[in-house]
Amino acid sequence: MAVPLATLTDTTTTPKFSLQYRFTPDSQVYGTAAKGFRPGLASGGQVPSSLCGADLARLGITTVDGSVGAVQPDTVWSYELGEKSSWLEQRLTANFDVFRINWDKIQQQVLLACGFPFTANAGAARSQGVEIDIDARVTDGLTLELSGGYDDAKFTETVPGVLFQSGDRVPQVPRESAQFDADYHFPIGADLVGFAHADYRYVGNSWSTNNATTNPATGRVVPLIRPAYRIADLRGGVRYGRTEYAVFVKNLTNEIANLSDTNAISLQAIGESRVAVSPPRTVGVEFRYRY
Repeated sequence: MAVPLATLTDTTTTPKFSLQYRFTPDSQVYGTAAKGFRPGLASGGQVPSSLCGADLARLGITTVDGSVGAVQPDTVWSYELGEKSSWLEQRLTANFDVFRINWDKIQQQVLLACGFPFTANAGAARSQGVEIDIDARVTDGLTLELSGGYDDAKFTETVPGVLFQSGDRVPQVPRESAQFDADYHFPIGADLVGFAHADYRYVGNSWSTNNATTNPATGRVVPLIRPAYRIADLRGGVRYGRTEYAVFVKNLTNEIANLSDTNAISLQAIGESRVAVSPPRTVGVEFRYRY
């Protein structure tokens, strides 16, 4: 029997509000509020009422010809307060902000006790934290930049059957992150300039999305933790006119970083996580020409 065609039309407004006040030409505070959304789905999937009717009824969901109703757009409201300032004739700049993001009607997969899954607007989450960025021109040739952030992202409301419950961390979101960059250039001759660059990135641990399981006794998620990682890159060389010659080392310490989850192409073996990892240490040379 052919599955009936389902359609969905969404009409959404996405306002944005911004306000800033400048104390001096080099110092200001600001605030923003904005809304975003993700389009919904015409149907949450096919679930047989004969097998799963009681499970659907407990969630207040009905089906038509076995098709779960439309999934509405999920929305986010983001709020940010911050400051931007510079000192010492703009040789030192500092940016700082605090933020909060409210995520409502999250589109998630719900697994019923009967064994059939479907997609629904199942819960809410919030993300809040701080960010800072400091840029210092120490000398005419040396610039240092330090940035970091803290993000506490958690589910605040869910329904039975979804993988993550209220209070669980939002997956793929590290709490802490930081980066340090250093750039140095120096004259060698009339048209010859030497340069060096180093950067170091730290990303804190986070929860896995696809590879997490649940405790059958409690129904709570048993998270697989994506470990924190640190990656350092180096690059240096000379510039002559429009040309540039450089050597580089990427991933200096040969860190094996878990960058993201991946889905199995075929059957996912129990306990065998599939992840995307960082490229290994890479050493090379580059030639660039600026037109």
